[in-house]
Amino acid sequence: MPSAWVLGPMVIRTSLLLLLVSFIVGVVVYYIFSPLEKKERKQHLDWITTLLVVFIISLWIGKGVKQYGLLFSHPLSVVVYPADRWVFYIAIALLLGYIILMKLWKDKGNLNDLYAGLYILFTAQFVYEFIYYIAEEQTGYIWLVFLYGLLVASLVFLNQRAEKLMIASSLIAVCSVGNIIYGLFYEATLFHFYTDIWFWAVWLVISAGLFMVARQRELNKPTLKEEARG
Repeated sequence: MPSAWVLGPMVIRTSLLLLLVSFIVGVVVYYIFSPLEKKERKQHLDWITTLLVVFIISLWIGKGVKQYGLLFSHPLSVVVYPADRWVFYIAIALLLGYIILMKLWKDKGNLNDLYAGLYILFTAQFVYEFIYYIAEEQTGYIWLVFLYGLLVASLVFLNQRAEKLMIASSLIAVCSVGNIIYGLFYEATLFHFYTDIWFWAVWLVISAGLFMVARQRELNKPTLKEEARG
């Protein structure tokens, strides 16, 4: 597979083109299989689009932090500087900070937003890895194709279940464990960003925390008898 495509005066990196195609497929799959009304789906996609913009800006900030010397002498060169794993980690941390801030300040973001985000993310990652597996024919990619295919199938199968947080946290845990196992034999990636095993271990801990919150919510729900008494 070529590393870039030339379209007239433009040179487009293959990884970025695949990323765009993968996310478009992810949005289409979400629209087809989501049980929510059209208006709700649009609201979730608007929020996810906002997060993608924040993530891109966070990548630029991460590049500036990593290449602070160039930031003052040649600021525009920082934008085109390739993002390595540490730039990616900085961007993820800033993105999580933004999500927490919006949740506490404006109460933005809910379980359906998380579910929609996982739908699009897992589908996009599945398409991305599948294309790379077909193009490169490397054995390691088949594990990621299977992993993300399983996650997408689980989301579709569990669409109508009410325990959205419990499902989401479980799938994040499966994704984390799968990538940890993959990372023992190959270099784990999230799209074209290389990741370390500890990165997925952190997400495994986060998923465990989310699962405990979901479990506590289920235990605190009133039973049918209690609702009848009320």
